[in-house]
Amino acid sequence: MNYIFSDFLSKLSPEFRAKVGKDVSPKWPVGAAFSRCQDLLASAAKMSGAIGYAELRCGEGSGLPIARIRNAAGEFVKPSTKSISDVALAMESKMTDDFRASLTNAPGKESYPIVSFTWFYVPVHRQDLQRSHAVKEYLSWVYASGQEIAQAQGYVALPPSVLQKVRATVASLQ
Repeated sequence: MNYIFSDFLSKLSPEFRAKVGKDVSPKWPVGAAFSRCQDLLASAAKMSGAIGYAELRCGEGSGLPIARIRNAAGEFVKPSTKSISDVALAMESKMTDDFRASLTNAPGKESYPIVSFTWFYVPVHRQDLQRSHAVKEYLSWVYASGQEIAQAQGYVALPPSVLQKVRATVASLQ
């Protein structure tokens, strides 16, 4: 979460980028780190004026107000499954074959600006045939039946066009 938030802030402010940086562990000048979003939200609820950043699925059920954030088009957008999905569609043409792309501050009037994929790191060269087969089977499930489970847990499903490309990549794994 820190990387996504600091990536977004670094795109908006050269001063932030220079002083704090884009990193999984940014050099925040103030604040506290939490390993669970529930702990972050509980602390933010107790502290007047606190600002926290958590996954949409955590924030929606917290009862705390959720801010609209100004996106690249200058619109203030509230996070939602649609505003997050719109980002993947807006950035589809910029994605590489391995789907590496920063999705923060993406173009689009309805795009929520603080978004990322959930990543799987898969070795390019297989080291063990049985293990490689198990990884391929698992990813095939993730991008089929697993999509419904992810949605039920509050994650946004990949748009059909992006999902098709991901499935093709998984099918090509050896």
